[in-house]
Amino acid sequence: MKKSAYFFVFIIFLLIVGCNKNKNKFEIIFESKENFSEKLYTSKENYSVYSHNGTVYVMLNDEKLLLKDALEQDKISMDEILEKAKNDFNPNTLSKYSYSDGGSQEYPYKTYTLIDFNTLNGNNDIYFAPPKTTINDIEQNNEMDIYFEGADNGLKLLHQKDEFTNFNTFSYNGIVSIVYTQKILPIEDAIKEGLDMSFVYYKIEHRDFQKREDEIKTYKNNFKVYPYHNYKAIKFIDGDLYFVPKNFSLNEIEKLNNNI
Repeated sequence: MKKSAYFFVFIIFLLIVGCNKNKNKFEIIFESKENFSEKLYTSKENYSVYSHNGTVYVMLNDEKLLLKDALEQDKISMDEILEKAKNDFNPNTLSKYSYSDGGSQEYPYKTYTLIDFNTLNGNNDIYFAPPKTTINDIEQNNEMDIYFEGADNGLKLLHQKDEFTNFNTFSYNGIVSIVYTQKILPIEDAIKEGLDMSFVYYKIEHRDFQKREDEIKTYKNNFKVYPYHNYKAIKFIDGDLYFVPKNFSLNEIEKLNNNI
């Protein structure tokens, strides 16, 4: 009877050890790319995951996947990634940085930085960024960064021109969000909180594309095209501003504007 009990305990021990060995068998791979940021995932707990100035992959079971796809397909979870970071940065190995803003954490790996916001103002988002990036970099450099998620929702007026802004702002087949007051907000909500769309266009023209002027296309001297990684910002000469999917054709844009 005792032998059977010992054998049973031994089997349970092996199962526990085996589970622990298989746990966290993955590697995050970050490939830096200037001016390339995107939303990777939105959790059920109402926080979002972003890449900042780069593309994020995960090596999982000898397969290299975009982290965005792996999260969406439930092949890995952010809980696993954060748990691994906490284990990697335990006091006996690497040093993480903690902030007194409510509990934000910064995990500075050699090839990327993982930033887990937990601020008193309710920011619980997570960022993957280039090495040596800090929380302050994210908060300062991401101000007014725009995120575009494709959606089959047609043409939508985001903001009507007024005494401060001499153009209308539209989206087409997409949901537009923006970093404003250190939060990710639907652009309509940011406008209600005081966002000036003139400043947004100034940022597009003079910051995002300041070193990328050769990528700006002018179509029939009618409008300018600013190509981002998954959307286009379109500004008609002395006219309206549009955010449209990347594959939206220039002829369609012209027709769209003529029909308004």
